[in-house]
Amino acid sequence: MVTLAAISLLALSQGATAKAAPTIKEEVGFIRATFTSVKGTITVILPSDIAQGDTISGTYFPDSKSKDIEDLQIDLGTSHGPPPEIANSPRRVWTVPLDAGPRLSLTVWTPDGVSFGTTYVNVEAKRAKVSQFTIPSFLRIGAAGVLTGPFDGNAENTRVNATGVNCAVVAESPRSSVILVPSSMKLGMSTLELTEQKQKGDAQTRMLGVQISSPKASLTHGELSSVTVKVDGLMGVAESKLPMVILENLTPTIIDLDSKVKHYLIAKPLEDGTYSKTLSITSLLGGKFAVSAVVDPGSGTKIDLKPIELNRH
Repeated sequence: MVTLAAISLLALSQGATAKAAPTIKEEVGFIRATFTSVKGTITVILPSDIAQGDTISGTYFPDSKSKDIEDLQIDLGTSHGPPPEIANSPRRVWTVPLDAGPRLSLTVWTPDGVSFGTTYVNVEAKRAKVSQFTIPSFLRIGAAGVLTGPFDGNAENTRVNATGVNCAVVAESPRSSVILVPSSMKLGMSTLELTEQKQKGDAQTRMLGVQISSPKASLTHGELSSVTVKVDGLMGVAESKLPMVILENLTPTIIDLDSKVKHYLIAKPLEDGTYSKTLSITSLLGGKFAVSAVVDPGSGTKIDLKPIELNRH
């Protein structure tokens, strides 16, 4: 069996040694921009709700080939996004111009001035902050999750942990914060604690494990196969609050995934707290393919943060 991680890696490996046009994909609550050149591949994570006048944060992730490149310059329009005052930090902070839009260029440069390429992100008209923070009902272990609320856009001021385990904050706008849920998290209910500047609050969330597998990562033209998605951590979830998992065919020109590009699956568990679904694959052109799974965050829990009390001596 081949896991999703392996399938995705194989699909992305084609052309990885030569410069390719940057790609950009909007996920649930964040943007994933990928830059590939002879020096390797850089992935940049940004919030998806960028608006005029915002302070926003993002983080870049190098692949194994480019991991030794430090102090990348990442330009959002004319804003250079200098690194924070932390040695070799991959996080960047930008100020979006008040007259920006409807798109801004996003360019990655090496310290010696070699460009990884340019893509473009959408910019909305200036938006008001939301009044309350919302903790998602569901988070996927080992994946990105999104909290909403009146953030300041600078991820350096935000801390998130789940039952004592730190979750890295990788992108932020004045309305949302994108975190990475560690693969070490335990399945099931967890207390998510949010600290924004000098305020703190918490709420319950459910941690889900999601795995995708297929007998093969590459198919010949016309070959039939399947993809199976399995969800774990559902023990005790109420029938009225079942999570939805979105299964997407990332290579629709190469395979047909049970006649749809996206499948919206309601994860109704068995007695052991697991859910699984197998979908058929038909190869259209032959070659490597990729399928992804995203957990819908649900309605979430709204919370108000309270000032952190300082110990007085």
